Parts: sequence; C-alpha cells; structure tokens
Amino acid sequence: MERMSLPELVDQQDGQLLLELAGKSIEHGLLEGGYLDVDLKTIPDSLLRPGASFVTLSLQGQLRGCIGHLEATQPLVQDVVENASLAAFSDPRFSPLTPGEFK
Repeated sequence: MERMSLPELVDQQDGQLLLELAGKSIEHGLLEGGYLDVDLKTIPDSLLRPGASFVTLSLQGQLRGCIGHLEATQPLVQDVVENASLAAFSDPRFSPLTPGEFK
C-alpha cells in the first residue's frame, strides 16, 4: 500500500503518528480482527480533541477503500484508527483487504 501525507491540519509529528496508528489498526484487523485499542494516555493532547477524518487506501494508484466522518464526535486519533479499519475491511465497494495487499 502506498503511504500518502496528511493535509496540513495537524503538524508533521502528529500526522506521522496518525499514519502509523492507521497502519497498526489495519495490521491489527488482519491479525486479530476488530479495532486497535489505543492507549489514549500515550497520545498528544492535540490528537485527543474531537476530530473527523477520512481514511483513503490505495493500491498501485487505485482506490482500495475509503471511509470517513464529516462530523467530529470522538477524539481525532480514535476516528482515524476506526476509519482505517473500516476502509480496509468494511468499504462495501471492495472485498476486505488481504495480508498480501497490506504489504
């Protein structure tokens, strides 16, 4: 899967953490199913504020999944983790992501 950058709505360090957690969320879904449980005590305050996100997955330049929210109803970090899992495994347009595609 290709890694894309985040829009400039978060600083580079927070953006990198969100990308890492999105990847870990998908990996967790592949290995164990369900959502990744994030220890919010280890997350910067800037990512604990309510936020809305869309996570788009692409494979070889082609859309592979996209899920998101328009309204902020939970901490941004939690929104990203959940949407990463949903984009990988629950986008009705695609079959669930496979381990081979995750590489």
